[in-house]
Amino acid sequence: MKFRKILPFIGILIFAYLIFKIGLDKILGSILSANIYLLILALLFSFIALIPPIIKWMVVLRSQNIMLNFWTLFRIDFMGIFYGSITPGRVGTFIRAYYLRDKIKKPLGACISSVVVDKMLDLLAMGVFAVIGSILLLNKISGLFTAVFIAFILLFGTFIFFLNKKRSTFILKRVWKIFIPQKFKKIALETFNSFYGNLPKIKTIFVPFLIALISLVFAFTTVYIVAKAFSINIPYIYIITIWSLATIVSLIPITIAGLGTREAVLITLFSVFNVAATDIVAMSIVAYIISHVIPDILGWFFAIRWKYED
Repeated sequence: MKFRKILPFIGILIFAYLIFKIGLDKILGSILSANIYLLILALLFSFIALIPPIIKWMVVLRSQNIMLNFWTLFRIDFMGIFYGSITPGRVGTFIRAYYLRDKIKKPLGACISSVVVDKMLDLLAMGVFAVIGSILLLNKISGLFTAVFIAFILLFGTFIFFLNKKRSTFILKRVWKIFIPQKFKKIALETFNSFYGNLPKIKTIFVPFLIALISLVFAFTTVYIVAKAFSINIPYIYIITIWSLATIVSLIPITIAGLGTREAVLITLFSVFNVAATDIVAMSIVAYIISHVIPDILGWFFAIRWKYED
């Protein structure tokens, strides 16, 4: 079996190891002892947190002169959440481009561009929170700020680099020659041109970036409430930092839905606050269920019904 075939299961193996090491009975006991009222509050807040990302994507699309109503984008976004949850690195979220193409009848590259910009804005916003938080953690975790800052600069530099068609062409033309078979090169070129022909201008993505920051505040607040339900009494800003870093690491395509990698990072970083691994894993599982399971179910429902759409 080739290594790349087992790569997505590494995180799941890590998760299984953590469950075995800590003890399933202890984790279940921690979950059962959580404050149910705070968990209900977190669930309500998680619904609110689902709205800003859709508004953000709508603003990005309108900067490309693509006008779709909120309900259509709501369904497409939830389908992206569903497919993202069942694919390594959440790459399934990019399926939104195909559903978008069904509605606007434009080339796939034009649809991909909005999804790429949307996800990059999310990563940049998360990076901002991670950098700010890592500064506050300078005295607790040595080297964290340097690593986070370098990663953020690389991410930001990549984003700016690929927003420029000329620079990207220089790189991608060499990629085509090496990796893309001859029979697909024409399609790749058409997708590339439609992608850059529809990219929003840099000045138009400032508002979506602010919405991305607001969106993360809602999402992190949900996690914070869940943490309080497990009596994890850590300042809000530290919760933001740790969860940001764990989320970024969970995007590495070695697992499904971030399982294992997320918990490993959370245990490592929360340990400086003397939080028990049992409560950390229990909190992570419940936070994921609250934030993702219901959107996943709705996304699955919308996906199976999409073929009946106009």
